[in-house]
Amino acid sequence: MKSLFVALCLSAGSLFAAAPTEGPKAANLIVYRTGCIYGSMAKYRVNIDNQEQTKLKNKSIYTTTLTPGSHTIAPRNPNKAVTINAQDGQTYVVQYKTRFGLFGARPKLKVMTLEEAKQNKRFAALQSNTGM
Repeated sequence: MKSLFVALCLSAGSLFAAAPTEGPKAANLIVYRTGCIYGSMAKYRVNIDNQEQTKLKNKSIYTTTLTPGSHTIAPRNPNKAVTINAQDGQTYVVQYKTRFGLFGARPKLKVMTLEEAKQNKRFAALQSNTGM
């Protein structure tokens, strides 16, 4: 009888044990490039934390998730990089704009909030075309 009571107490104790804490969640990242006649054939690299993720064509969009913390988004030239301090559950948008260069088109990166991006007609058109 005594051993049954001890067994019941031990099993009930596991019911009140603390629930395991969840690890860090993810932030959303949207990288897009609007259409431009100048430099339309160029494909811009999207490097996140020095690892190439994709190449953006004219009028294209790329989405991924980021772990919370600091992340660097850059084209081929690391001097043009932008840094995002990703927070859990947030959505960040990076626009690759085409600018004129001496030997060809060059990307210029701009970080904005999702609300700012939705006000841009070209971003809204890209979202509707890709089904996002």
